[in-house]
Amino acid sequence: MRGPHAAFDILLLPGPRVETLNPKIDPAILTAQSSTRSDDVPVIVMFGDRDQLQAFHRQGTRSRSGLSAGHLGTVLPWSATRMRRTDVHVLADNDTVRSIWYDSLCTTCLDRAGLDLGVPRIWEDWGLYGSGTVVGIADTGLDQTHPDFEGRVAGARDFTPRPAEGDPDGHGTHVSSLAAGSGAASNHRYVGVAPRAHILSARVLNFGGAGRMSRVMAGLEWLVDSGAQVLNLSVGTDINMVGEDPLSALCNTLSDQGTVIVAAAGNSGPRPQSIGSPGSAARVITVGATDGMGMVASFSSRGPTRQGLLKPDLLAPGYNIVGARAADSQLGDVVDQNHTIMSGTSMAAPLVSGLVLLMKEQQPELTPAEIKALLQLNCRSFNLPTTIQGAGQLDGWAAVHSLMPEPLPGSEPEPARPDREAGSPAEVPERSEPQGCLGVRVAKLFQWLRPVA
Repeated sequence: MRGPHAAFDILLLPGPRVETLNPKIDPAILTAQSSTRSDDVPVIVMFGDRDQLQAFHRQGTRSRSGLSAGHLGTVLPWSATRMRRTDVHVLADNDTVRSIWYDSLCTTCLDRAGLDLGVPRIWEDWGLYGSGTVVGIADTGLDQTHPDFEGRVAGARDFTPRPAEGDPDGHGTHVSSLAAGSGAASNHRYVGVAPRAHILSARVLNFGGAGRMSRVMAGLEWLVDSGAQVLNLSVGTDINMVGEDPLSALCNTLSDQGTVIVAAAGNSGPRPQSIGSPGSAARVITVGATDGMGMVASFSSRGPTRQGLLKPDLLAPGYNIVGARAADSQLGDVVDQNHTIMSGTSMAAPLVSGLVLLMKEQQPELTPAEIKALLQLNCRSFNLPTTIQGAGQLDGWAAVHSLMPEPLPGSEPEPARPDREAGSPAEVPERSEPQGCLGVRVAKLFQWLRPVA
């Protein structure tokens, strides 16, 4: 494949094997190249600015990454393509190129297959169901014919090289239902955390739950452009990135622009430093999983990141979780025609995403940093290292309660009642209520933000 030439005054010619690695080049490119028969390697090229990116595409560079020809990153200046390794080295020598990364495979964070966040109590006490909020799910797709999503799918788009109807895999449908399923198919027994939120679905992973990082990035940009306030990423790479890879950089930028991003920690535990991108990104809410005994699940990935960041950020239930089953999908332990059981940090993340939707319904002006702080301040610690448990198991009711104004002395506020009974597969234990004003509680968070010495 020919690389860019006229815009950069370079000519790509076959050359000898280059042994010295340019610091702009991701070392994984060399590893991937040596492990495949093809001389081409999928890469993501990061440019200094959008003008340089557009100049790159004006030269007719051909992309075979699964994105449409001429695709430009809309948030960051990036482009996905395939090229020979010798071309990668030549391109890296040009000043307009900031870095070249291997276009890693992202996979679902699914393990062997609970719901103990206090959500039914939130519904009963304050009448919060996610009304007026939008969650974006980047996953294997969504079965829009499932009763749990009727009338609430705001949009869907396929970014895979072989588009398919709905969700042939089933992972994305299950994940979506945990964040925002209505429970209609189970007579409201299996209800998502925010059952009145609207859903945007980006199919970025194929049947089998895998897809290139560049497709995930394109999906995230579309979700934000389409109005998603909260993004759920129950996907991850199989390598521990340093948190500066293109996907992590995009997630951090979107968070800075106001979008809350929740990512699964991954299922490579109990090995230390096993959290991959995007969970390794500094500004995302990285969620590990607890098991059926309410302890840290053995499969839940551990920190710290290679940057030394303390991850995961917190834990949520991730074992034997019942959710929506896509039509004809055999993924998980099938319960009935409409439901299946799965386990993994893939399941823990959307429970947190749903809770964030309830918080956004109550206070839409909350920033991603404020939401992350409030979640971490309302966790139950297991007295384990932060690199294993983060802040601990999330107490969803306490997190939402921290947003509520204190009642006037002598007053007894009337709780908002739901218009129908909604079920939950777990009882809610009593929790101690948080004390102090929001500013004091947020200040306490700084102990969780120290890098590992």
